[in-house]
Amino acid sequence: MMNKPREISIEQLQEVLERHREWVESKGKKGKRASLARTKLWGANLEGANLSSANLVRATLSGADLEKADLKGANLRKAYCMKVNLQGADLTNAIDLTTAQIEAAVTDEETRLPAYLA
Repeated sequence: MMNKPREISIEQLQEVLERHREWVESKGKKGKRASLARTKLWGANLEGANLSSANLVRATLSGADLEKADLKGANLRKAYCMKVNLQGADLTNAIDLTTAQIEAAVTDEETRLPAYLA
């Protein structure tokens, strides 16, 4: 049986992002790595968000704004990326990102892709 995507409030998302920022800045000594696997993030405003090394496995990112977001090393395995804004986003070393996901997303010349897709 498939797990249903989980809902998350704006407040909960902000808390996850804050704890993740602390985790990144402290190199894992404080805060907590963002785990947004199987989370519905439809239309979420994540412009400029630091989601480096975040777990976004099977996350629904459709219509989300991730313009200029830091997604270096993020796990995007089977994330749903239809019309997600990745303009200027840094996807360097992103895990399990596919050509199909990139083709479904909105990208530009400033979007940095993993070497295996460049």
